[in-house]
Amino acid sequence: MLKAMRISLAAAIVACLATPAAAKGPIRKLKVGNWTGGSFTNDTTGRFTHCGAWASYVSGITFFVVVDHQMQWKLGFSHKAWRMTPGQSIPIALTFDGRGPVQVTGTAQSSTFAVVPMPVNSALIRAFRAASGMQAYAEGNRYTFKLDDTSRLLPALVDCVRQEGDQPGVAAAPPAPAPAAPPLSPEVQAERNRLINEAAGVHVACMRDQMKQLVPYSNESAEILAQVVVTKCAEAEKKFVSLGIAMFGASRETVERLVTQRLDRQKKEMIADIVTFRAELSKAQSSKPKPPAPAAKPADIGI
Repeated sequence: MLKAMRISLAAAIVACLATPAAAKGPIRKLKVGNWTGGSFTNDTTGRFTHCGAWASYVSGITFFVVVDHQMQWKLGFSHKAWRMTPGQSIPIALTFDGRGPVQVTGTAQSSTFAVVPMPVNSALIRAFRAASGMQAYAEGNRYTFKLDDTSRLLPALVDCVRQEGDQPGVAAAPPAPAPAAPPLSPEVQAERNRLINEAAGVHVACMRDQMKQLVPYSNESAEILAQVVVTKCAEAEKKFVSLGIAMFGASRETVERLVTQRLDRQKKEMIADIVTFRAELSKAQSSKPKPPAPAAKPADIGI
């Protein structure tokens, strides 16, 4: 029953992906590996609108691929725990088999569902078609996708449009992917991960050390102290950004945005730690027994 409900919800999302009009489907069903889908029609006119497929992951994300009758491609991502604002633009960095990233922008269609255009001549569709794995970096989070059978899925969706489409020549297949670069060896990937994690560790250690030096001896507000800590560790932050650019080939703007998102979370954690530390210190001081009053001297009692 739960599986049927998930499939029904996924079908409803795919039905709305290519057109804002009410859609019905899947009419002609499609199954490629773990991908499920088919063709969809306009619920009012009955005319074919698009073909789409989806796959669900253990993370709770459902991943969608859609191509409409004009051969416009889109990717979609849905998770019931997300809380997005409809219309919100979401910068996303996509890496395929450890290569990339490809910079894209998603648009929130609802609080739990976002769409990414995939132009037919873009680097995105070439990388997607040839890859066996994809990682998406968005809003400070990383999501991993195993892309089983995508090399078969895209031609199957094109064939679906060809069979259903009522416009001749509208369903030209997407271009063949460019020759894939050799995959990174496990040793290179491990070394790259070690270096970026090491740089992140140095940055975090700097902030932790500054917290120890400043918090017990300052009366400034928690917000000001957190900002001072971040400022004092700006050099470690710059090195982390530079290494991210060198390791992953991303633009400075993209890496700085991701680091800023990470710092925003860490500042909130620092503020919480400072407030907690001060509360516990105050509580400990108030619970200490007061020292006994000094014994009275003879002169004090009139002897």
